[in-house]
Amino acid sequence: MNDNHPARSGIDSSLTLSYQAEYISDQKAFHDYAYAVLGDDDATEQAVHTAMALVRDSWDELLVESNIKQQLWAIVRGVVQQYRERAERNAIAAGLDDYRQGLRELEGDQGVFDALTALPRSSSTRSSCAASWATSPRTSPGTWA
Repeated sequence: MNDNHPARSGIDSSLTLSYQAEYISDQKAFHDYAYAVLGDDDATEQAVHTAMALVRDSWDELLVESNIKQQLWAIVRGVVQQYRERAERNAIAAGLDDYRQGLRELEGDQGVFDALTALPRSSSTRSSCAASWATSPRTSPGTWA
């Protein structure tokens, strides 16, 4: 077998035996956890791959830890959480895009819907607009002072 190609197990043969053993022994548990949180095969594979790349890149430092399993799980949990947050942000952005599209299809004689769809997409702008709406004085629901 050529040393530059991954072994049949899918593990790069140039990696240390201790890393390979750790990966093989915990791979299923890492995948099960990631899938339970993410609920998607592709995201699970990407998250575990990313986490294990981080582990690989810091393997020498991890070997001196008193509880290497705890450190490995902390890395996996952190990466899976990042993937989960990204998926949630993407879902929110898609929902907002759908909402904007719906506003574009509405007609109004005062241009309110056009103005709303022209607002910047920045999250800080959305937050400040929402805060302005919440703190603006109104005499009764739906009317301004």
